Amino acid sequence: MRSNTRSFMPRQAALLGVMAVVALNVPLSASANPMTFEGTVGDDKVIVEFTDDPLGGTARVEGRFSFADDGSDIPLIFDRRAAATLVLNQEGPCKDGECADTGPIVDAVWTLEPGARQGLVGQWRKDSDIRKIMLHPLGQRPRGAFEGATAHGLAGASEAVSMSDETIGPETHPYEFAKLNIPLEVQAKAEFNGSIVSYRVDPRTKFISPRVDQLADGSSTATINEFLKQGHWRKNLAALGCRALRYRTFRGEDGGWTSDTGSLGGYDDTTVRVTYVNAGVLSFIESGSLWCGGASPTNFIKPVTVDVQRGKVISPTTLFAEWTDAGPGEKLNALVRSRARDGEGMEDSDCSLEQLGSYLTAYLVQGTGGRPEVTFGIYNLPTVIAACSRDLATMSIDEVREQLTPEGKDLLTD
Repeated sequence: MRSNTRSFMPRQAALLGVMAVVALNVPLSASANPMTFEGTVGDDKVIVEFTDDPLGGTARVEGRFSFADDGSDIPLIFDRRAAATLVLNQEGPCKDGECADTGPIVDAVWTLEPGARQGLVGQWRKDSDIRKIMLHPLGQRPRGAFEGATAHGLAGASEAVSMSDETIGPETHPYEFAKLNIPLEVQAKAEFNGSIVSYRVDPRTKFISPRVDQLADGSSTATINEFLKQGHWRKNLAALGCRALRYRTFRGEDGGWTSDTGSLGGYDDTTVRVTYVNAGVLSFIESGSLWCGGASPTNFIKPVTVDVQRGKVISPTTLFAEWTDAGPGEKLNALVRSRARDGEGMEDSDCSLEQLGSYLTAYLVQGTGGRPEVTFGIYNLPTVIAACSRDLATMSIDEVREQLTPEGKDLLTD
């Protein structure tokens, strides 16, 4: 039944704004809000979200669904109602990389009616191929303030979540949670002086994220792994959303689409490398080139340091006493400049430390004997000068101890 082409969601978050998606502990039929179901189409497991109660009497209901082992959204467009029966058209992907102006392509037809325990039963039909549909309810969420009651609106809600710092949970985001909460593949492991990190990948997006399997002091890994999981989920959601843009409904009125639109947006080629972890901090570097429609790719190299016990990103202003949003204090700035590797790149006017000093950042690496060291570098640059990203100097904790805040000393020293 499955097509060889795949799908994704839209780029409308800038228009939709941040959508309020709060838990509602109410019966499924209590209000006109998006509802999520899980079940099967034939032998394939699916997750389905409708703009409203699919059999609650609302004149028009649309939806989206994804195969559990693929994850990409596919639009379900309202066709008609007949008594207690709802008929939806499953949209087909654009052909040859272009979407026709004549309207969505109908790939299959869903016919649904009430089933047991607030569930749905019905029929999936594509030409002479007919398969049984069986769905049971998972939950519902409030419709976002700017979210249209359309398949496009549902996809926009997921995009807003992917760009937010919201926690994706079974009550607040039932559709996204059901889609993302799958077993991951372990690709590799690394040890840092008794702490062990593994690299996990969603088999559908190939997007890699670290998890902490063990901390050297035996403390809990639950908080840091929840932080890492949520970040991984949001990026997987974005990747799957890029792939869904091969469906006309999810593109909306945006232009600029090419034959490449509908890929994973480069998330499948993004790299991540853990540089240090102990019971206090975790540092890693992400890099990649993302494109999901628009004028040009977003190129990035980004070091990230996280408080392991609190699950929060740590900026250099937390670690270093005189570091502000404008950069390091005078003493630390002078130290970094004096230690910059042979003045590397400092003569290049486009990439000089003088020009790009406001982008100076710091992250942790494993030094001799497994002890943490601090690497200072120029990162988080705009796409047009991302090639200027580089390390400048690596120093022992002892060399920068006088520059550390009390919290920095607690996190980085024994």
